[in-house]
Amino acid sequence: MLGPEFQATAVTHLAPGRSYLNGVRGRGSDEEKGTQFMPEFIDAIARLLPLIIGGVIVGALIISVLLRVVVPTNMVHTVQSQRKTTSYGSGQNAGNVYYNWPSWMPMIGVTRIILPVNNFELSLSGYEAYDKDRVPFRLDLTAFFRIADTNVAAARISTMKDLVEQLHFIVQGAARKILATHDIHQIMVDRATFGAQFTEEVRASWPIGASSRSRTWN
Repeated sequence: MLGPEFQATAVTHLAPGRSYLNGVRGRGSDEEKGTQFMPEFIDAIARLLPLIIGGVIVGALIISVLLRVVVPTNMVHTVQSQRKTTSYGSGQNAGNVYYNWPSWMPMIGVTRIILPVNNFELSLSGYEAYDKDRVPFRLDLTAFFRIADTNVAAARISTMKDLVEQLHFIVQGAARKILATHDIHQIMVDRATFGAQFTEEVRASWPIGASSRSRTWN
């Protein structure tokens, strides 16, 4: 029969053994929980996946509707992308519908210039001119324009306002050049001839069709 000292020692040595076994069982439980978590996570993603795909599709449709542009029949939109320039409008090869992607977007971003295809007018009122003998007179001139090549026009300007400003200087220069080679009496009588000369002078400077009517006085 063992003495009290031996029994106490045996109990003391067995206690740590129990703690070690409990620790092993605890680590095993954590590993089992981690193994069970992965299928649950995958199931949650699988349940959310249709919602994610549906949200992407709805977002794409909304963006497409907001960015879709239908060009009016009296306008041409010249669109510049990363690779090419394309004109959209009635009678254009590319059609009259495009997507106006913001210019800051890489690869698909575009810029555009909106130009009219119908006639528009530009007027000089009380423009001071001289005939070939330096006789001063004032001129009222109304010029009518139509853009013949929108791609060429778009390469020269950034807005319709730029076009009007450039045409204003061209009209002034054409009037000054033509009138300075004739006397005032000829100018007053033969306006049709000067209108044709004016049209050709402007056409040589810009890819547009032009015509004019004028009134002169001393």
